[in-house]
Amino acid sequence: MKSNPHFSQKEIAKRLSVRPRTVSGWVSDITERHRDVLKVRALILSRLGLSQQEIAEELDRKQNTISEWLSENGNSNFPILTEELLQEAVSIYAGPEDHDDGILNIIEELREEMIFGAWSEAERELLETLRSGEGIVVNMGERRLMKREHQPPPEAIGFSLPSLADPAF
Repeated sequence: MKSNPHFSQKEIAKRLSVRPRTVSGWVSDITERHRDVLKVRALILSRLGLSQQEIAEELDRKQNTISEWLSENGNSNFPILTEELLQEAVSIYAGPEDHDDGILNIIEELREEMIFGAWSEAERELLETLRSGEGIVVNMGERRLMKREHQPPPEAIGFSLPSLADPAF
């Protein structure tokens, strides 16, 4: 089933002389995984600028299915994006040498969303401060952040640091 996820469950049941419901129970995790991969592929194609109709044709689904999947993005019905799911969705596009910059950029954006999506606003602000090159001092006692331009009190870090401008340093 995994090598041919479009193989009919009804056909499998017939060949194995079991009820279709039995086969459905056997392959439910595989079909759910396949659907999740398709949803991620739809998201990637959407971010590449394809229309829902073009995505539907690419994934051999109906346009309204693609519309439903894309509207699920950002809510609990959309699969939780993992690195493994992302890699599986991307692996369908031949080898790494065949991935153009557009796909690679989308994948990187999705990775960032996976990593930083659950961060609080304070954590995002800290990241932006660090990215800007601005120094920070963390006060572990009071659990608050102070920017470097404010001299922290010695008790904030447990000892005094000499200034680089100090000739004795």
